[in-house]
Amino acid sequence: MKAVFFDFDGVLFDTSEGIFEGMRKVLTDNNIAVPGEEVLHSFIGPPVYDTFRSYFHLEGDLFKKVYGEYREYYDKHSYVRCTLCEGIRELLEYLKDKGILACVVSFKARFMVERILGEHGLLELFTGGLGGTDTGGTAPDKSDIARDRLRVLGLQPGEVLFVGDRKYDIQAAHACGIRCASVTWGFGSIEEFREYGADFIVNTTKEIEALCEKL
Repeated sequence: MKAVFFDFDGVLFDTSEGIFEGMRKVLTDNNIAVPGEEVLHSFIGPPVYDTFRSYFHLEGDLFKKVYGEYREYYDKHSYVRCTLCEGIRELLEYLKDKGILACVVSFKARFMVERILGEHGLLELFTGGLGGTDTGGTAPDKSDIARDRLRVLGLQPGEVLFVGDRKYDIQAAHACGIRCASVTWGFGSIEEFREYGADFIVNTTKEIEALCEKL
């Protein structure tokens, strides 16, 4: 095992408080009904850009207004409302000690990922770099982000473990020939993991360490 690719939201950080705060504010400000907690949780995984289009059916100037207001509010205020997931710092230190590259593969804007990791003193532990989008808006398929990291780092798919918490991570990993470990502390469910064929389902970061020793 030479590298671990991490999704960000739900895997490294619980970012739900900030994301939901931003969404509730801009939806309320624009007289759009705010969905319940269960529906809000389902929004974490795909790009927020797509959620505003597909779930709320926003188009044209209204879409640009709502999405722009969300990005501005989240980037200035809500991003700080996140919590590092249990055991992540220790896992990243373990990977660095073992010479295993750690990399972010996420739809989240790269500058935001870098800012949050920097503020929590974690940036130097991501020895494989940050793969993502420049804006957090329009984005390639997540498998394209993973393929780019494989290319940049000179890795073969069999040398990598993808750690995620939603079906999008499983689909991206398998599209690249990478094995995926789905974590139960994120925003997905065991039923989702089984339906989309996660290679492993893990409950703790120690189980990820064990996989790195075994694979």
